[in-house]
Amino acid sequence: MRPITKIVLLGLALRILFILISLPVNNYDLLAYENVGRAVINHLNIYPFPAILYHPYLPVMLYIEALTKLFGVWQPILLKLVFSLFDAGNIYLVYKLTRRPAKLRPGKTGINGKNDQSIVNAFLYAVNPISILITAYHGQFDSLPLFLLLATIFWKNPWLLSLAVAVKTWPVFFLLPLIRRWHDKKNVLLLAFFPALSLILYALFFHIAPLIILRTIAGYRAVFGAFGISRLYLLFGSSPPPIQIRAAIIVFLSLFFTYSAHQKKSRLLITEIFQLMLVFFILTPVFGIQWFIWLIPFLLLCKPRGAIFFYAVTTLLLITSYLQWSGVSVPFFIFFFGLLSWLALIRMFFYTLPISVRMKLPFTSNSTR
Repeated sequence: MRPITKIVLLGLALRILFILISLPVNNYDLLAYENVGRAVINHLNIYPFPAILYHPYLPVMLYIEALTKLFGVWQPILLKLVFSLFDAGNIYLVYKLTRRPAKLRPGKTGINGKNDQSIVNAFLYAVNPISILITAYHGQFDSLPLFLLLATIFWKNPWLLSLAVAVKTWPVFFLLPLIRRWHDKKNVLLLAFFPALSLILYALFFHIAPLIILRTIAGYRAVFGAFGISRLYLLFGSSPPPIQIRAAIIVFLSLFFTYSAHQKKSRLLITEIFQLMLVFFILTPVFGIQWFIWLIPFLLLCKPRGAIFFYAVTTLLLITSYLQWSGVSVPFFIFFFGLLSWLALIRMFFYTLPISVRMKLPFTSNSTR
């Protein structure tokens, strides 16, 4: 048996173990899967309500939720198993992206010039607690669109990216580095295929205008005050009204896409996307704890300074956050580890900048060490 096969099986076994550990635990997202799945089975339209609460995405994942709901109480286990299978696929893609970076940059035998690094990276992804907790314990489906994004990077296939956006709109934030590298700009048009197809099929089947679905997705906002800038804001004031949160999101998106449009092209596509992810996490006023899973493959591939510290404090943040589902509330530690995680992201972003840029920053000494 090949080493990578053993590592993928190990990663899958660990995820199945945490699925079993999580059996007594229920959470909001599992309830959402159940409600959406039941509605689809009963041919009930979910847009705009309850989709604004339970499914603020394009109508793709809801069919998987409906199919697994047919198995009754087994739905949470089956969904987590599906998500874990895709996360096992991410182990393999981390291995391939490290082993064959000609897909990313010609002339090298590995991200660090070594083929043996591919096995190390695959193993580290297989056993990393952040992905395991989010996928197998929490039951978030981000491993699926993440798999499609990594597959897009490796195979340079716009159809895969289109499907990733249809499953969850998150990859939209990282489109520009990919588009800049496509020689055939007609590929940009292909990105709309699966999102448009999902809208048309759902609209025909449930007799609803696609615009209502798009408005529901646009109206989605994650939790304000859970992480980063907005968490610090709540230390000095109360939560702002929804209209101010919406304004903060608009300002953030404007800044983010402006940075993305003017981002300096790196030799590595992976590095560009990783920098965008760091900017997103550092500046976002709203947050979902499941978003952390998107960072892990890029941390392994880019290996920024401070990555180990980030792994440690973010793992502790997840554990203390998930303890609440078992009736254990530790708000101080959630805040403390969340703050350390955010500061670690800022530090990693600084060290992903080119040395020429770092040297120009006012707080940087002449030494780059």
